[in-house]
Amino acid sequence: MGHRIMHRGLVASIPAALVLVALVAPSARADVLYDQTSLVGLPTVAAPAEYSFTESTGEALVLTLTDLQEPVAFSSLQVAVTVGNSLVGSGTVSASTHTATVDIPAAAGTYTVHVIGTPNATQGIGLFGVCVAAASSSSTCIASYSYSGNLFTPSAPSTTPSSGLDTTFTTSAAAGTYTVTITDDAFPAALQSISGGIALGSTAVANLPGTGSYSVTLSASTTYTLILGALASATLKAGLYAVHIADPTGATVFDRSIPVGTLPAATVVDNAVTQALNLTLTDDQYPAPLSGLGVAITEGSTLLAMLTSSGNVSSFNAPAGPVQIWQYAVAATQPGVYSLDLAPAAANSTPLLSTTQVVTPAVGLVTATPSF
Repeated sequence: MGHRIMHRGLVASIPAALVLVALVAPSARADVLYDQTSLVGLPTVAAPAEYSFTESTGEALVLTLTDLQEPVAFSSLQVAVTVGNSLVGSGTVSASTHTATVDIPAAAGTYTVHVIGTPNATQGIGLFGVCVAAASSSSTCIASYSYSGNLFTPSAPSTTPSSGLDTTFTTSAAAGTYTVTITDDAFPAALQSISGGIALGSTAVANLPGTGSYSVTLSASTTYTLILGALASATLKAGLYAVHIADPTGATVFDRSIPVGTLPAATVVDNAVTQALNLTLTDDQYPAPLSGLGVAITEGSTLLAMLTSSGNVSSFNAPAGPVQIWQYAVAATQPGVYSLDLAPAAANSTPLLSTTQVVTPAVGLVTATPSF
């Protein structure tokens, strides 16, 4: 029994790099086995954020999407709401109010909220909030229906083992000695080298010759340029490193993990509360074992857990907030399949990410196969 793909009339209302696609069972079937709408995007744009909630009372709702303007406002930010394979509402954030409002008609069912956006080109990341409230009392958010998260522009994987970082950061209101820490996460293998510096306009401010912590004197409320070049393992041609910058009081002004070479961009999930997590990675060895496999879990510049082969890491602590999942997989002469599961350690918890991925010798990591 096959499925057909319906391209809905939504393309005009969302960025050209993203398409909303509905998957439904054949109309001749009375019992629907698979009924879902998903976003398909290019690897060079910010991945959408999606979450679901179930409304059982059939009450009319109002959804408000807010650009939190942290660290700066989005270049564009939009939202679409679906039930199964049907679009029930969409909206675009206003440049003046930084909000968008979507009326959700009264109906019982499971709603999926799709947030699509383009972060500021310099910062590459933006934060948003979604408030869902009853239409009769739109000022009160329903906590279990609401959500906050971030979108970030992925770093494009390189075909060479080297990658460069050229970005900016803004100091806090405190002038003085800032601490810059560069860490090689050695995932999936240690870097050959990393170096760079900090500049103010065309003036060099500090030299950063490798991994370690550096004390740098910076002015208050000033935008500086951070430039780093990294060379990955010559064998694996992929790497991961982290940069953390703290002001004289210890407050964070820059906190990020950066891929090198062929390492793909991270998958980002929201860890709603501080909790212990379990990580499991399995090479399914079908039709053949993979020649390389690994996963690293980070939050900002902090490495939380890592595996460089099939295995598991149990009960590691993860603070509340966005968690980045970096996946490395290489097939030999035949395709391969692996499974990844990241879930709270508490019994009967919903996984943050549970996926099966296909890897081909020519293309690498391909896609997850939907299940029902």
